[in-house]
Amino acid sequence: MIIIHSIGTIFIFWPFLAFLLVWLSSRKRMGWKAVGISADVTTFLLFFSVPMSIQTLWGYAASGIIYFIAIIIGIVYLIIEWKRSKEIIIMQYLRKLWRTYFLILSLAYAAVWLIGMVMKVQEYFR
Repeated sequence: MIIIHSIGTIFIFWPFLAFLLVWLSSRKRMGWKAVGISADVTTFLLFFSVPMSIQTLWGYAASGIIYFIAIIIGIVYLIIEWKRSKEIIIMQYLRKLWRTYFLILSLAYAAVWLIGMVMKVQEYFR
């Protein structure tokens, strides 16, 4: 049980390790689709990793805000998709939305860790 907990913790704090592992294990069989599958797995982990990183660095529980923003983005995407074409293809909509979440959460993850590292370096030199 401790091993499973440790592996889960590693993937929560370093979700791009999961991206790399999934991509390396599926790239020969799937080609470029392996990047998409890796992004899908990483998006799921990023939904937990970004709030956890914010909580760890600043002590602020941001998960509710992140999930609320994700819902708002989903609604806005749905309205845009509905205006563009009157018939919405659910799987295409969900794929676009999930990949948008990947990009936004990846940028947020990188920003949080970069700011956290800068803060720790400044704290070290004080």
